[in-house]
Amino acid sequence: MGSVNKNQTDGEVLYYDVAAGATRKGNARSLASKYSTKDTVNLCIRERKGISYELFFLIFAAILLVLLLIEFFGVYRPYLDMEAREAELTRIEASTQDLYDQMSDRTQVRDLYRQHNYENFPRERVDREDVFDLIERLVFDKAIITSFTLRENVLTLGLHGPVRSDLEKIANSIMDDELVLSCGRSNWTQSESGFDTTLTITFKDAE
Repeated sequence: MGSVNKNQTDGEVLYYDVAAGATRKGNARSLASKYSTKDTVNLCIRERKGISYELFFLIFAAILLVLLLIEFFGVYRPYLDMEAREAELTRIEASTQDLYDQMSDRTQVRDLYRQHNYENFPRERVDREDVFDLIERLVFDKAIITSFTLRENVLTLGLHGPVRSDLEKIANSIMDDELVLSCGRSNWTQSESGFDTTLTITFKDAE
């Protein structure tokens, strides 16, 4: 193939033959038939096809859904959890304040505490349930109790019965009980309905 230079005077052209590496002359017509020429230009451009409306809205909906999920799990859920924790903290603080208010009276709190534990109580004090059990076993069906006083381990019991010997039997049975240290009788009185007496019962130490 050569590079062609047209001569305007005699119809010949001077051209350079690239393959041979030399400059030559030739007739313009013969050169035109020998070397092909392009006298038309294809100006057709293939345009890129745009995105469809359906695909656009589908992508938009997917992006919106992702944003909503991020907002729900990243913002809304932690906010709800924080509100729940704050409500629980408020409840605990209110409950604690109620306890402090109830404990404002130290004496009252101490007395309430002592009702439910024996730490500061004398360990030698006889169990009150054992005392009532003894009275139920040995006295209830034999005489009428007219007075009852229990202090520490000493019980003062007032009894009334139709026969004096019955009251003496009660006193003896109480004295023989394993819980009792001593039992004394005093203030014997007689009335139309029977006899009255006072028993002073001392119980053994609980230990």
